[in-house]
Amino acid sequence: MKTFWQVALFVLLQSALFDANAVERIALIIGNATYSQLGALANPSRDATQVEHELAALGFSTKLIIDANEQSLRREIRAFSARSEGASVALVYYAGHGAQINGDNYLLPVDLDAPNRESDIQLSAIKVDDLLVSLKTKVKIIFLDACRDNPVLFRNLSKGRGASFSRGILRRRWSGVTRPRGIPCSGSTARWISNLKNWVT
Repeated sequence: MKTFWQVALFVLLQSALFDANAVERIALIIGNATYSQLGALANPSRDATQVEHELAALGFSTKLIIDANEQSLRREIRAFSARSEGASVALVYYAGHGAQINGDNYLLPVDLDAPNRESDIQLSAIKVDDLLVSLKTKVKIIFLDACRDNPVLFRNLSKGRGASFSRGILRRRWSGVTRPRGIPCSGSTARWISNLKNWVT
């Protein structure tokens, strides 16, 4: 079955430009491919490795995680959150399975059991909004390179549950004066990196 991808890039800016004298730029790169029950993915490990290499070349201090289970994913995010207190820019790149429930986006660990209800995802996956709130930097960047078309999730959750479950991760609509500025991206990983370079160089 052909895999479909959708990429969303959210850039939260509380200042007009990146600080040229930034204390530290940090990046957490996650590539989840070998899922036990949701179906393996071909590209996340390769893409995450490429992104890590490119971000390091841009001066980011990087942490690469491949095939993170729930425990390791939560542990690494906690550590990244703590580290963000001393940084000026925090970037998270996630490639893997994702889901959207009631408008909230979730990152799925590789050991997630095939869910039977939406709450199974809400209790075991990582909510993107919670990840954003945990970061203490003025500038927060999140790449979501998430598989949209997961037959296991769609079969188990979409029937008879209205519009609460949606396929994959979608761009979030923001409103108000503090809304993020975003760069929607599509195509190759190289193109996403090129767009990022326009922001940080």
